[in-house]
Amino acid sequence: MRPLSPRHVLGTRVIVLWALRVVSVVLVAVGLYLVIKRVLFAFISGMGFMNMLTTWEGVGEEHSLYRGLAFMAVGGTLAAISGVLAIWIIPAMAYMCPKCGYEPPTRDDPSRCPECGLDGVFSTEEREP
Repeated sequence: MRPLSPRHVLGTRVIVLWALRVVSVVLVAVGLYLVIKRVLFAFISGMGFMNMLTTWEGVGEEHSLYRGLAFMAVGGTLAAISGVLAIWIIPAMAYMCPKCGYEPPTRDDPSRCPECGLDGVFSTEEREP
């Protein structure tokens, strides 16, 4: 398998970045829904702010205020570090021969690998998939 071109690495990173951002938006939206649902339930039922923090909505139902805040915190953190995560998930390919692992000292070397003779390894032109 030949290394990906810089254009393909960048394209893959963009797809991963947008996928991470979509997940973060969904997490924040679900968290916001849970928090708003809990706050509206408290004020419509007349229980007040302090009772809202301690009263459960029903048997077996989790406390949606704290769960919603956790969703929003995780979604916000994911949105903040999505750029770094995309670079970490899709690293730049090493400039080396995929057959023998030879790394040329500069990028101005010929396209043929001097160790194993594989042709077209170090060329900078775009390859067809």
